[in-house]
Amino acid sequence: MGFWMPKLKLLGLIVGLTVLAATPSHAWRLLGAPLDTAPWCVVYDIGAGVVHENCRMPSFAACNNERAQLGGTAFCRQNPAFAAYGQGRPRKLKRYR
Repeated sequence: MGFWMPKLKLLGLIVGLTVLAATPSHAWRLLGAPLDTAPWCVVYDIGAGVVHENCRMPSFAACNNERAQLGGTAFCRQNPAFAAYGQGRPRKLKRYR
């Protein structure tokens, strides 16, 4: 029993840190509010295969200006965590008999 306990604790720590590292950035919240609440994100490569996402762009024009400064591999996309995209009237579906 004494031989396996330190190894199990180490394994649990490694698994826990792996799960935290794999959590998407939009899932982290601060006091119940999303950290990135703007409608547009600029995505760019910061080197060594690491991609960074800045979701604080209030408009496509602002995102496009930031993208132009970051280089040819950067691009803009809509923020999937932006709350306003989920609002609106739901469509009525036709029922077929």
